[in-house]
Amino acid sequence: MKYELMCLETNERITDDYTLHHTDNALLQAQYAPDITVNEDAKGVWQFEDWLPVTRPNRYTAGTFTYKAEALGDAMGLNNLWVTFHGHWPERGGLCPTGSFKDMEAVPTIQRLKDHDGQGLICASAGNTARAFTHFCGASNTPLIVVVGKDHAERIWVRADHPTDSVRVVVVEDGDYADAKAVARAIAAELPGWQMEGGVHNVARRDGIGSLIIDAAYAIGRLPDHYFQGVGAARAPSESTTWPSGSSNRVNSTARFRVSTCRRTPSIPRFTTLGRRGATTSSPTTTRTPRWRCTPITCSTKDRRTAKRAPFTTS
Repeated sequence: MKYELMCLETNERITDDYTLHHTDNALLQAQYAPDITVNEDAKGVWQFEDWLPVTRPNRYTAGTFTYKAEALGDAMGLNNLWVTFHGHWPERGGLCPTGSFKDMEAVPTIQRLKDHDGQGLICASAGNTARAFTHFCGASNTPLIVVVGKDHAERIWVRADHPTDSVRVVVVEDGDYADAKAVARAIAAELPGWQMEGGVHNVARRDGIGSLIIDAAYAIGRLPDHYFQGVGAARAPSESTTWPSGSSNRVNSTARFRVSTCRRTPSIPRFTTLGRRGATTSSPTTTRTPRWRCTPITCSTKDRRTAKRAPFTTS
């Protein structure tokens, strides 16, 4: 394997097995070779495959692009202003189809799951993360269970023509995001072989968004002197990427490219009920009045502003 995981608390190095936790209250960090070869024939995050915790690229793409913002720089009195754009602007190279940088986290996570023979992903979210994983898991036929609080259910949408057969959405009708995370953990405990997506503990997510700062350094020719970002959850790509000592100027380009089409037949349990908040979940075959309900995702028009969520049904 081209990388190892290192515990940031103990400095122990371990082999990855879609590992999320090793030491309490400590993150794992993927350790790669100090030099990165940028593959200009690839697109999006796969240009920086050397520093992603996967064995190979898959055929799904998400990524950013960096450009010198001369007009904006002139207006601000800055003569060397660069913008790294992570959104949907495919004509220029903005390859985030859901409009969020979370797409850059979902793509390598799905490949990491396949590398370790995971049966499916479980994701608790309040919006952007769930949309990103719904989009790419649907496209790749990767089994996915999304868990959201009632107030966030309307945020889970895709384009009308996008495949979603492998996706189920669980709505915690009397809960919020914290409850959604608790339900997701309870579901994971009952499904051997399924993986929690992992959030900040998922090195594929952190290094996927970390490719944003690598893209900037490659376009500019060096790391920026100053970095500014609007944040919601206050996690920045520059925090996600650890540059090996002396590596900031070792950005080379060669033409090498591998493609692997990875698809899996979905096997999604259809929960009748998952139990009451705070209680151990019941089995998928238990029948009682559900407080949490599960449904295939079935929504949307091509424009988010007019997208509507179909009524939920208990599967």
